[in-house]
Amino acid sequence: MNERLKIFLTGLLSGIVLVTTVGFSTLGEIKAQVAPVRYLIQGQEVHPSDRAHYYFNGKTYVPASLIYAGTTYLPLRFVAEMLGFQLDWNQETETISVMKPPAENTVVAYPRQISVNNLTKATAPREIVRQLDYSLGTELAQSYSWEGNTYIMVTRGACPTGGYSVLIKQALETEEEIVVAIEYRDPAPDAIVTQAITYPYALAVLEGTDKPVRFENVEGTYLPQLYGLEQMESITAESKSIKLLAPAIEKDASLTVRGIARVFEATVNWRLIGPDGEEKEKGFVTAARGGPDWGYFSFELTSEYLVVGNRLQVFEQSAKDGSTIHLVEIPLDVYKKLAQS
Repeated sequence: MNERLKIFLTGLLSGIVLVTTVGFSTLGEIKAQVAPVRYLIQGQEVHPSDRAHYYFNGKTYVPASLIYAGTTYLPLRFVAEMLGFQLDWNQETETISVMKPPAENTVVAYPRQISVNNLTKATAPREIVRQLDYSLGTELAQSYSWEGNTYIMVTRGACPTGGYSVLIKQALETEEEIVVAIEYRDPAPDAIVTQAITYPYALAVLEGTDKPVRFENVEGTYLPQLYGLEQMESITAESKSIKLLAPAIEKDASLTVRGIARVFEATVNWRLIGPDGEEKEKGFVTAARGGPDWGYFSFELTSEYLVVGNRLQVFEQSAKDGSTIHLVEIPLDVYKKLAQS
């Protein structure tokens, strides 16, 4: 069908009704004259039915056109169907709906490239910017569903100078997943760059999808992801591989220590140090995932330890010699207040 003709007739649909000698409780009786009309669709004549100048509406033959008060009226269902639309009538609300019929047996060729709309803090929704701010200091690739869209963000963590960047190269949809290609770029050895710590990131929005998102670095290096925690939270204390999140106070007054770690075999160690430097308690917990990914972990401290002067240390034990590495230390009374704020 000629596209211009289709647009014209589609606009015309809003004013087309089938008017015949019908009684309406509020309008009274309308008298209309049958008018012979020829239907030409893209130059080809179309007959409404096997009966000249009549249209079979599924139950009976009705005039294919009418003249009332100097205006010619056409049967809406016939015109809509000729244009490829679907018409529905709601008897309760007396509402006519004209819409495109649902696509059936649509074959999608995979993999297919999907559009990527790059964003900045100034153009992204506030909720997404909040998640980005929580993540800037952490090397992490994430995806979030928000208001029908899928947002992807990749952060490199702290970089020693300017000149570092992250690029989203493309997004491909397969039958099982969305694959997002990422590229890291570093400054040239002789480049003139800002002499300050920077936090490069890439942020974009895709069309909404229920498929999982997988990230690939075009250079082949692994992009860490987050497991066991739906979304990043504000970090209260951190080292290179361990980051403490705000704790939670339980009903029995115990304290739940919460955090994420990127450690060998997902083993996170902890200990309590008293005011005199003596070790009062120790233990370990297994995070939701081991390095190079970030895995969520948590453990409880009973109320007897939540006193001024005690310090919490969370760390990794070196696989090489068992020494303490990537230590995070925070006074317990300070950490406790974060749960109450």
